[in-house]
Amino acid sequence: MTPTLEEFSSLTELPIRGRLPMIPSAICTGDFVSLLDLYIFWSLRYVDGGQVELDYLFQRFGRSEGYYEYQREFECTRRAWEHMRPRIFIMAFLRVIVFPIRSNSIDINILPMVINIFNDPQRFSLVPMILAKVLRSMIACIRGHSFIGGCSMLLQIWA
Repeated sequence: MTPTLEEFSSLTELPIRGRLPMIPSAICTGDFVSLLDLYIFWSLRYVDGGQVELDYLFQRFGRSEGYYEYQREFECTRRAWEHMRPRIFIMAFLRVIVFPIRSNSIDINILPMVINIFNDPQRFSLVPMILAKVLRSMIACIRGHSFIGGCSMLLQIWA
């Protein structure tokens, strides 16, 4: 038995009918920093190998005083910073629940997907990407990998 798109759509309460599947795209470090409205000069050194530390993002976006503590690193106003905070939270949530990696880092390629979903929520669906991650993890386990790499909670709930 394998989970289907319809089952994961119902389980996550994310609709798929009439929506385009979200397709991840590679993003360069400079574009990632620009999307966060951070000065490239200050922030580029914190993004390494397509990943950014979760603690780095939490210090700047997770706490309400983060804007004032790191104000010299931002190119944006407080209002624009507050607009970005939910996107950073969803990016971190997806990293922890759906696309986990062993380190305390987040793949920077998740941010454009999150921004697309926030900008046009009726157009895109993450369900096909989540199901693909689950199936890849299951295949890795069949081949001898010792753990399911992603979406294990969704897989357990489905089972």
